[in-house]
This record gives sequence, C-alpha cells and structure tokens, in this order.
Amino acid sequence: MNLHIGTIRSVWHNNKPAMQRLIGLQSITFTNFDVGGSRIGAFGPALSLPIFDGGRLKSNLAGRDAYYDYAVEQYNATVIDALRDVVSQLVSLRAIEQQRALQREALDTADQAYLLALQRYQGGVGNYLQVLAAQVQLLAAERLQSDIDMRAFDADIGLARALGGGLIAQQ
Repeated sequence: MNLHIGTIRSVWHNNKPAMQRLIGLQSITFTNFDVGGSRIGAFGPALSLPIFDGGRLKSNLAGRDAYYDYAVEQYNATVIDALRDVVSQLVSLRAIEQQRALQREALDTADQAYLLALQRYQGGVGNYLQVLAAQVQLLAAERLQSDIDMRAFDADIGLARALGGGLIAQQ
C-alpha cells in the first residue's frame, strides 16, 4: 500500500530536466532528400512539468491516501476487536476460577456433612433419611462443580481461539 503511494508521489515530484536531441531529414519531395539543406538536427534542454496532469496526479494521490487510511482503520478495528475478545475471555476465566474456589469449599462442606450423617447413622444416633438428605446435597454440589469445570474448559477454548488458535478438523 505504501509502495503505491510512494510511486504516485515520485511521479508527482519526478520533474528532472533532460537533454533532448533530434537528427533527421526534411524535404517536401522525395527527390530532395540527398541535398545538404534537407538535413536537420537539434539539441537542447527539455523539462517535463505536470501542468496539465497536476489535477489527475493530486486526485490519484488523495485516493491512495484515503484507501491507505481506510486499510489502517480496518486493521486497527480488527486488532481492537481481538483484544476485546481476549479481555472478555480473561475476565470470564477469572470469574469462573472464583466460582470454582467457592464451589470447592461448598463441596468439601457437603462431603463432611454426608460423612457426619453416615457416622451418626452407623452409631445409631441418626436415621437413614438424614444420610440420604446429606447425600442429595453432596451430589448436587458435585454436579455444580462439574458444570463449573465445563464452563472453565469452554472459557479456556474461547481464550485459545481469541489468541489466534483454533481447532483444525481432522480429515
């Protein structure tokens, strides 16, 4: 892209003087070509200025500058979207890790409650309904822990995708 803009600018500023020469024959009829006076020659400086092409060159340069600005803006928007996606995935991972820690505590508490209810039942102090109620709470805590783990795996995959990774399907 920059190469095209540089090329257009070089055409605009490439107005170097040059030396031109001309050698030839001049005659009204073909029979006078061999006469000494029919020979002509010229030598002198020449300068090329974009007097009549100035507007076209300016518009080409402005068009290329606008296209370059558009391409840079598109690139910047893509980078910003990618960074936004990465930040979103990182925030999700952080929130899931906090939920994971809290759920681990809840799971440990439910496990201790189940073991205590089982010990009470085996000792003859409690009934089996208390053991079943504690077991239901333990299973619910385990299910919630597995749901949080699944969301964490999904967030890890989302982060890998946001960082430019992806899944390549096997053929």
